[in-house]
Amino acid sequence: MRHGFGTEIYPGGDKYEGNWTNDYKCGKGTYYFACGTKYEGDWANGVWDGFGIITSDGEEKYEGCWTNDKKHGFGTYTFMSGNKYEGEWLNGEQHGLGTRTTINGIIYVGLWENGEFLGGEIIDQNNNTISYCDWKNKKFIDIYKMTYNNNKINVLLVHCQHNKQIYNKYNQKLTTASQYRQQFINYCRPVHNNFLVY
Repeated sequence: MRHGFGTEIYPGGDKYEGNWTNDYKCGKGTYYFACGTKYEGDWANGVWDGFGIITSDGEEKYEGCWTNDKKHGFGTYTFMSGNKYEGEWLNGEQHGLGTRTTINGIIYVGLWENGEFLGGEIIDQNNNTISYCDWKNKKFIDIYKMTYNNNKINVLLVHCQHNKQIYNKYNQKLTTASQYRQQFINYCRPVHNNFLVY
């Protein structure tokens, strides 16, 4: 029975180096796949469980929490394309609050469900615009869209009847980005319950 620190090499070329408890990988260990992928982190009862880092030969990388061999909890995934997601995971899927930063200058900040973006803030760094969006009937609805220059914000459009109240209140003046976000959170919660406030 394997117990304590040890190394095991498998027929296909995979290799494990780390701790064992009662014949199970348990504690800290590193698993080297023959294809070049490597997992380094926590194990429990033979599966990835706890904190761990997995990197592929193509330089994709996940660093974060695992449960039963699946990404679960908070973690950061860097895709081969250079895009990055940082946030919550559930059973291997982006799920909960998270931020995806793309190499083309678009940033999605908000609520995710089973790998899909449900709504929140979409920042377009190329056009200096911020959209507050909701996901309905498989289409994004712009609740709010703004331009910003020198940290000043100006409202462009509103689609939701409730949010016309917000438009009328804040389109009368420019405000800094940080001030606007707090004002938006304070005012938006009671008039649009389905909108994500993070």
